[in-house]
Amino acid sequence: MNLEEIIWMVRVLNRKIPKWITFHEFKEEKTRISINWEENKNEILWINIGEYKKKIGWSQAELLRLLLSHILEEKIQFATNSTTSKPSNFGAENNYKQPTPKFTPESPLVSVPFEEKKMRVTEEVISGEEIKRVAGEIKGSTEKALLITFTSGSEVWIPKSTIKSNFEEESKEKQSFLIDSWVLQKNKVEI
Repeated sequence: MNLEEIIWMVRVLNRKIPKWITFHEFKEEKTRISINWEENKNEILWINIGEYKKKIGWSQAELLRLLLSHILEEKIQFATNSTTSKPSNFGAENNYKQPTPKFTPESPLVSVPFEEKKMRVTEEVISGEEIKRVAGEIKGSTEKALLITFTSGSEVWIPKSTIKSNFEEESKEKQSFLIDSWVLQKNKVEI
């Protein structure tokens, strides 16, 4: 399922709209998907995917709402979580740093009418204890990590996902990095 389909399903589950119908396309095959509350019975939800039909009660519908909201949060987090400072190619991992959005099932994203084509994103606030600013030089890199020689003399592989600032991977000059404190502590990097 794509993000738009999940958003529409969450809108139905949040009772913003009574039903939603689409045709999901995967590998040139179209599948009809619909989700709707049964008329006059607000506790019954019908889910139809192709020939499969399922009637679920309120508790299962609530579980589905929570699950889809979580999946939506994860898809957005990993679609916006970056690992390097290079511009990204379509379909490749994002290569720029920005705060990871945090959503709850009641977040504005799932309650904004889709027709408005607006997405509201909240920024994650990171405290000074969670990240540290350190200086060092990049000595090597892989797709997922940088080998950094810090000013303290330590040479450590640091996962790119734990670096919260922009960096120039090709530069051999000293740079400033914002890095998750836990990875610095684990590798005994002196600050």
